[in-house]
Amino acid sequence: MESGLISVDRWAKGSSAYFLTHLHSDHTHGLSSSWSNGPLFCSRLTAKLIPFKFPNFNLSLIRVLEIGSWHALSPSSGFPTTLHVFVVDACHCPGSIMLVFRGEFGCRICTGDFRWEPSCEKARMAKEMLVAALKDDVVDVVYIDNTYSNPIYDFPTRQIAANQIIDIILSHPDYDIIIGINTLGKEDLLLQISRALKIKIWVWPERLQTMHLLGFNDTFTTNTTLTRVRAVPQYSFSVDTLEALNTMRPTIGIMPSALPWVKKSLQKGNLSGSFLTSSFKRGRLSSNSVQIDEQNGAIGPLNKFHEHIYSVPYSDHSNFAEIEDFIRLIHPATLKGIVSSSSCYIEPMYYFGRLCRVNQPIQLLHKPKREENGKSVGVVSTKFSFGGDYVEPERNKGKNFKALTTISANQSLSGDQTLVSKEGNFELGFFKTGSVVAVLLDSGNLILSNRPDANESEALWQSFDHPADTWLPGGKIKLDNKTKKPQYLTAWKNSEDPGTGLFSLELDPNGTQSYLILWNKTEQYWTSGTWNGQIFSLVPEMRLNYIYNFSFHSDENESYFTYSVYNNSIISRFVMDISGQIQQLTWLESTQQWNLFWSQPRKQCEVYAFCGAFGSCNENSQPYCNCLSGYKPRSQSDWDLEDHSGGCVKETKFQCETTNPPNGAKDRFQTMLNMKFPNHSEPVAAGNVEECESACLSNCSCTAYAYDSNGCSIWKRDLLNVQQLNQGDSSGETLFLRLAASEFHDTKSNKGKIIGVVAGVVGGIVVILALILIVMLRRRKRYIGTGTTMEGSLVAFGYRDLQNATKNFSEKLGGGGFGSVFKGMLSDSSVIAVKKLESISQGEKQFRSEVSTIGTVQHVNLIRLRGFCSDGAKRLLVYDYMPNGSMDANLFREKELVLDWKIRYQIALGTARGLNYLHEKCRDCIIHCDVKPENILLDVDFCPKVADFGLAKLVGRDFSRVLTTMRGTRGYLAPEWISGVAITAKADVYSCGMMFFEIVSGRRNSEPSEDGQIRFFPTHAANTVHQGGNILSLLDPRLKGNADIEEVTRVIKVASWCVQDDETHRPTMGQVVQILEGIVNVAMPPIPRSLQVFVDNHEDIVFFTDSSSTQSSQVRSNVSTVSSQAKSNISSPSL
Repeated sequence: MESGLISVDRWAKGSSAYFLTHLHSDHTHGLSSSWSNGPLFCSRLTAKLIPFKFPNFNLSLIRVLEIGSWHALSPSSGFPTTLHVFVVDACHCPGSIMLVFRGEFGCRICTGDFRWEPSCEKARMAKEMLVAALKDDVVDVVYIDNTYSNPIYDFPTRQIAANQIIDIILSHPDYDIIIGINTLGKEDLLLQISRALKIKIWVWPERLQTMHLLGFNDTFTTNTTLTRVRAVPQYSFSVDTLEALNTMRPTIGIMPSALPWVKKSLQKGNLSGSFLTSSFKRGRLSSNSVQIDEQNGAIGPLNKFHEHIYSVPYSDHSNFAEIEDFIRLIHPATLKGIVSSSSCYIEPMYYFGRLCRVNQPIQLLHKPKREENGKSVGVVSTKFSFGGDYVEPERNKGKNFKALTTISANQSLSGDQTLVSKEGNFELGFFKTGSVVAVLLDSGNLILSNRPDANESEALWQSFDHPADTWLPGGKIKLDNKTKKPQYLTAWKNSEDPGTGLFSLELDPNGTQSYLILWNKTEQYWTSGTWNGQIFSLVPEMRLNYIYNFSFHSDENESYFTYSVYNNSIISRFVMDISGQIQQLTWLESTQQWNLFWSQPRKQCEVYAFCGAFGSCNENSQPYCNCLSGYKPRSQSDWDLEDHSGGCVKETKFQCETTNPPNGAKDRFQTMLNMKFPNHSEPVAAGNVEECESACLSNCSCTAYAYDSNGCSIWKRDLLNVQQLNQGDSSGETLFLRLAASEFHDTKSNKGKIIGVVAGVVGGIVVILALILIVMLRRRKRYIGTGTTMEGSLVAFGYRDLQNATKNFSEKLGGGGFGSVFKGMLSDSSVIAVKKLESISQGEKQFRSEVSTIGTVQHVNLIRLRGFCSDGAKRLLVYDYMPNGSMDANLFREKELVLDWKIRYQIALGTARGLNYLHEKCRDCIIHCDVKPENILLDVDFCPKVADFGLAKLVGRDFSRVLTTMRGTRGYLAPEWISGVAITAKADVYSCGMMFFEIVSGRRNSEPSEDGQIRFFPTHAANTVHQGGNILSLLDPRLKGNADIEEVTRVIKVASWCVQDDETHRPTMGQVVQILEGIVNVAMPPIPRSLQVFVDNHEDIVFFTDSSSTQSSQVRSNVSTVSSQAKSNISSPSL
């Protein structure tokens, strides 16, 4: 192409700006260390890698584009016109980006090379980011990564590919492993393999430097003695190399690629040529592996190209289905491919033109190849430019013709030229359409027609020809008599997802004039019976007051049933329900609801695999489905939406599936009475039930067995259609379900245990009663003289008592928006903290009720409320005293000893647990509303206690006024406080995230610089983790790097998720707890827009200039900070 306003991955002179999507060599032809043609725009990670790929590159020409942000190029910056650019993660290789351009030429997208797997969290977030950026924009052109715009290339996800490679490695324990990769890319694939096998992977020295730049310091090595798995560059991966290596040591080669590229010398001394897939005999690895099919290129079982080489289908380019999803999402006016040739190349408009706003004709299906030395050689096109004075080149003009039957490679169609088939049945060309209208008929049929008063017979298109889950009167469920391809009525995926489900209704392709219901279009579990002209033989109720008039039609082209309603005033429909039943529903005007008239199969448990694998169906229970003993739902969220198709999974692996079973324990069997046997049993020769059990136990695939009059039967793998029958059902059988030994409790010595438990309980009751009596007597003695009362477990103090205990409130510990805190001591020498509440307008009764509720909230990470005082207008709360004060006093103040990382991590985890208890474990959700370091108190063992919870409700409507008095609280407030929307528990999540940043850095998020301005730490931290920077550089320098890097990364990532602008994107506190406990992995968070501002303008933007923060909780003036090793030397005050 000619040069234009901007160029993407094209490096000829003439453009005003140049954009680099990523650093793969096919995108950098023409780019070198001496580059000087103009500014180069790229991602931050690519900018980091450029000096390594191009030494001595002029770094002043690099312009960093941040992912998730719009960037403006304007005349004021030397650009000829105003151009806006939005950047999205392409998920192809480190630093790869997708670009959205908005300017005088409209809106255009360049995908670059990209892979947006549906299961990839980063891809999902990138997709959401792109949709949000486009809003209502119409995309004029998408320059698409069309590497695999051929439907035969539907290779699997990275996770599947990694599992296949792991399978190969584990099946060759005595072999060296060689994996061929590019110089950049497939890092995540290698990381998954490394983590799963808990090994290092060898890489060549240049690649190791790249890995270190990307932050992968501990996974890769150049020391061959440390690992048997090596990743080598593709150019050194050849058959000759593998054969030579195997003369010294057994070695297996693995090609993770969508296309075979391994090299083999055609003749000794000749140049290498592509190694064809047909050159070697095939070898299967396992039935669930994948390969490219020999006949048509489609993906099939895993392929062994050579006795030493496996090919694992995988690519960092999107496959056909993923490209199709992307185009459907964007819905552009037109498409242009950025790859003009490959062995799988097809012009993208051929398959995807139908998804564009302007459906364009296909110019060429397969790209021609140029001739070189008498051989056909594929042409790789240059990348593209557009904008400015650039005009798309005209098509090559062939000779004029009105109608031809063929078209050559250098001809095109334009104007009134058409291409007509030999028999005149089909014509290709440009045609002007008439005035097409969409009409919704009273029958419910949506038709497209040339005129608004048209009927079905005049329709250009009608919805009745494309049924989903509903069959309306007048509609048809057809069978193509020529192809025998049926039309399906298909259930939704679940109650909220209209996607294709597993249950469908079709007309029997065998011509029996009956309807079938199938599971997954393979397993038939119901039939209507044949049609006799009046009813279906297995639906005899049609004879009785049936409301429909069915009729059957058949000719050489198609067969179908249609129906009408005898009474036109009745509104009715058939629906293929998510329950797997075909249902007849009628509308009741009186109740404004659909009423179930009829359904088949009649019993829910007759639906095939309704409860999924290892699920049990019971007609007498609600819900119908439950997991078998020792199993749990594979996806609880799917089960909540009435989608049980995923079934259940084992909670504990079988002993035979573990490498070191405890104490040599063997699996055991759960006896299940009155069961209907699952499908697909296998007979086994056994003389008695013990031999049958032994046969099952000796086969790790066996999941259950049964022994009855028919002998021994075992079931392997998934159990489908397990049903619990009624107690009176004589057809019930006994099924023995295999479980891990740990699922059973040892019944030995149960009698002794029962006696011990009973004795313990009796003794405990006696002790508890004695303690209660002592406490009551002591409290009665203590308070009877001052007239105080008891309210539940709380003590109602008199104001004068607290005045005396605090020496007239002389020793102030701190203060905040809710009031001031004072230290005190009761007559029994126990130390307390007394908070004098301010701005309380509640009456006596309401205050006591609210305080009583707070008093019932008890958790190890919540400060304990001991009592209260309500004397006239005075309102006070009495808490346990925390000897180590608040977290901010220990974290921010310069002390000789600092909190070590172990304590900090426990503070973060404990705080999350406390807030999770308030949000999810209390009877009513309690939103704290003021989470900050001042409100996290530390006991003698530095266990965190969340303070001041529940007080926002006491203050009530005046809380907004109280917030204005909280100097220093502003940096912890969620955006919704400012926007005025309703406050939820996610506001606490935001505050907690801000506090987590401070736990890592050991300083306030906004810290004054020498000029008195304040820089924002969360921006730096979020950007560092997002770009794969040095995590330990974020750590409090006083810790000198002594911290667990995985824990630090975990805290920074979860903090970045917590401070997302949209509260729906923030985790719950329960999820935060699981992440910090290491139970749940945390994905890479996007940089919130509110923080992104600071990334783009980090030199100029000031957050705020007042960083002071008053103490709203207990703070001792003489508090010391300590390490976990010094905790034992700190003694608590005497009581």
